[in-house]
Amino acid sequence: MDIMINILIMYSTEAPTPQHVVRLESMAGVGRVNVALSESEAIKFSQDAEVILGHRYLWQCLPHTNDLRWVQATAAGVDRLVTPELVQKKPLLSRMPIFSKPIALHGLSMMLSLSQRLSEASFQLGKSITPVKLIPYDFPKRVVIFGMGSIGCQLGKLLQALGCHVTGVSRNPSGEDFPCDQWIDAEKWIETLENADVLFVTAPLTNQTRGLFGQAALSKLPSGAIFINLARGGLVDHLALVQCLEGGHLAGAGLDVIDGASEKDKQRLFNLPNVVYTPKISSLFSQRQMQLEAFVESQVYCYLNGEQVLHQVEF
Repeated sequence: MDIMINILIMYSTEAPTPQHVVRLESMAGVGRVNVALSESEAIKFSQDAEVILGHRYLWQCLPHTNDLRWVQATAAGVDRLVTPELVQKKPLLSRMPIFSKPIALHGLSMMLSLSQRLSEASFQLGKSITPVKLIPYDFPKRVVIFGMGSIGCQLGKLLQALGCHVTGVSRNPSGEDFPCDQWIDAEKWIETLENADVLFVTAPLTNQTRGLFGQAALSKLPSGAIFINLARGGLVDHLALVQCLEGGHLAGAGLDVIDGASEKDKQRLFNLPNVVYTPKISSLFSQRQMQLEAFVESQVYCYLNGEQVLHQVEF
């Protein structure tokens, strides 16, 4: 029997390559593969789409879908996608946690920049401030990683290779499998901060983690510690973070995300010399689109052949 499947592609970062579309068309058989480059196109093509690859216009499309069976997101975190309407439609939803290594390297680069005070030196020059000698901080010895998923595990490997003592925090009971020197259950994590030189946040945004890193948590860090968020902005109370930085309690912060922060807090953060901000670019690298397309094609192959697609999300 001929395969008949209608696929809608709406990637967020880059448009699909023509070769990718051709390969998917060969898989779709007598069905169609449509590429949406605008919201209106996405809504139009979603009406008879069984499979949606990417999630750029997913919220807008959901009310118009009639036969949606599977959504392959192009992000590792899908907290924003799980809306009541998606739960009601009950399609299969799968994540894409394949960019953990570049994100981990990005976080490590932030740590090195802040501990070597490179951001402060650049800030002085950018503001035409007479440069002063900035003595680097001691290289971080003790690091806490909150969230030992794929990104946290990649970070753990890198940091251990540099001689850091790594404490991993996770709800996963199989802590012995993590690349860390010490594993702490997420229920008992806050006491681990007292001796941390650096705290990395790589956990998903959930009802339990929203706003978790506020005054209570940040004040537990020792004076001169560094805070780095590679996850979601919603995990952080940005006003509390600003106050800890302005007051001198924290030596610096690396932020790849600040969603949820007020405009006032954003401006205060941007005006601090010891803040490195990168606007959600930690997963970008030269081969990103090629790896994304290869992963998507492998997932589509599994779906069409009745095999289990990877990284499914439980609503």
